[in-house]
Amino acid sequence: MAKEWDKENMKTLGANMKREDAEAFAEYAKANGTTVGALLRGFVQRVIAEEKTGSDYRGLIDGVKHVVSYKNTDLLKHEVAFHNPNHLNPDGMLNEILDEYFRFVKKVRK
Repeated sequence: MAKEWDKENMKTLGANMKREDAEAFAEYAKANGTTVGALLRGFVQRVIAEEKTGSDYRGLIDGVKHVVSYKNTDLLKHEVAFHNPNHLNPDGMLNEILDEYFRFVKKVRK
């Protein structure tokens, strides 16, 4: 099912780069706890958002300043898309995950 959804709704972008530039960017992404794909996706989303609104979002994606890595944002969006029976938005899904985490921590620390 996920492969069908991806085929219908997703498209891969690519760019040829000098090997040393590509490797340096991959190291940068890794050092910042994310991936090349997540950084490129974030950049594309920002450019599109700025074009639509005519304003400089400076790190804003979907109107929210990123304090969570793009990698984790991507994982959260994946969970929202495929494993979200309550049809929560990403913020709602994150709150559900955090609520469950804190319930668990409270039990463990007793």
